[in-house]
Amino acid sequence: MRSFTKGLQILFVVLLATNTIKSQDVEEQKIFMHVEQMPEFIGGETALIHFIEANLMYPEQERKEMIQGKVFCSFIVDAFGKVTSPKILRGITNHPNFDAEVMALLNKMPSWNPGKQNGKAVAVQFSLPINFLLPKK
Repeated sequence: MRSFTKGLQILFVVLLATNTIKSQDVEEQKIFMHVEQMPEFIGGETALIHFIEANLMYPEQERKEMIQGKVFCSFIVDAFGKVTSPKILRGITNHPNFDAEVMALLNKMPSWNPGKQNGKAVAVQFSLPINFLLPKK
């Protein structure tokens, strides 16, 4: 009888620990809009601009037609700095190729330094405008 009771105590402790971990995971999964320390691209804003310049392709058809504009996108920088859940908030009307290029860019994006709230790394939604501009002649 004692070994059965001891087994139940161990099971209870394991279940209690599992529930505690799950509740912590839910807190960590909360997505913040603003935090004490916002996420930062590794190397800072200048490195982010270089990354965009090196990896963003201008759609050929839109280049030929001299179409320019701005695409607004968002993504989540999770508590580990990984870029997840990329989406287009507003694209350039009638030119979905721009949206596709921005999504390809976001899917290539390396990890960031995560945002922090109360000293803990947390997931933060981040918005970014991407300009498609052709050089002036």
